[in-house]
Amino acid sequence: MQDQLYFGDSPSLRVALQRVEEFGATPFPVVLLGPTGCGKTVLARQIHERSRRKGEFVECSLAEVPDELRHTMLAGHARGAYTGAVDSRPGLIEAAHGQTLLLDELHLATPNIQGYLLQVLDRTYTVRLRETTRRFVDVRFVFATHQDPDDLRRRGIWGADFFFRIGCNYVRLPGLAARRDEILPLAERLLSRFLGLVGKPWVARFTPEVELFLLQYGWPGNIRELAMVCQHVAARLQQDRPVQLSELPPEHIAAMNLADTVEGAELRQDQVDAVLRDAHGNKSEAARRLQISRQSLLRLLSHRDQRSTRGFNCPV
Repeated sequence: MQDQLYFGDSPSLRVALQRVEEFGATPFPVVLLGPTGCGKTVLARQIHERSRRKGEFVECSLAEVPDELRHTMLAGHARGAYTGAVDSRPGLIEAAHGQTLLLDELHLATPNIQGYLLQVLDRTYTVRLRETTRRFVDVRFVFATHQDPDDLRRRGIWGADFFFRIGCNYVRLPGLAARRDEILPLAERLLSRFLGLVGKPWVARFTPEVELFLLQYGWPGNIRELAMVCQHVAARLQQDRPVQLSELPPEHIAAMNLADTVEGAELRQDQVDAVLRDAHGNKSEAARRLQISRQSLLRLLSHRDQRSTRGFNCPV
């Protein structure tokens, strides 16, 4: 699938992808929940690709539009509806007829916008601002927010009618830190893409030190942050060889309290070894305690063994 960014087998990710399969071919609205940068837009595109719609995938974030213009942006307006409205124009929903529309940052929907969306969802028509003509539309809605819907309702940000109208078809996408088995293959894919963009058609690969860093870093910015790190690396890498720890952004190294030295990486090796000892050599249990997949742990241990046989003191 185009722009595939999901690789892991975590239970939460399996549930999310299963729901995409279940909801994809239906006409029903879907609400994507998850932290900023975790890949909700990619998931929305997958829902569109599984639908029977032949139109385009349209996306819009309420955060990109000032409060006073959001209704006009969605509904359109008649000529003279406001100062500067010299002609009549369709809104985004009218223009998305027959297509899939991703409306992101849904927590920013004001009561006015919520009422308008309820009208479109329940009656399948839209009315331009300062008009009375009803224009019927067929739009597949995918909504997204990084905030908890129950909390939005309790705080009065979402009205009860709006909450209950959209509040069944949820797809929860966990943050990257909860899907650690995805991190290494995802990083390789992203780095390969960015290397190609800067004219470096090299194999994307990392030293064991970098792999351990990628697995243990918290990734508060999720996939978006990982992509920015891979862009940084692609710009700095000058040879077709594994990425070194020194080629990562200094701010990320500092955030992990890792010096750009073998000694700093050896501390991470000691951590892994200590967890393995505490787990009595049980790799599955050790991987669980490290919050990485067993496959990722085996990969790190394999790197260490390979380097040890070549006479190096492997720093992982």
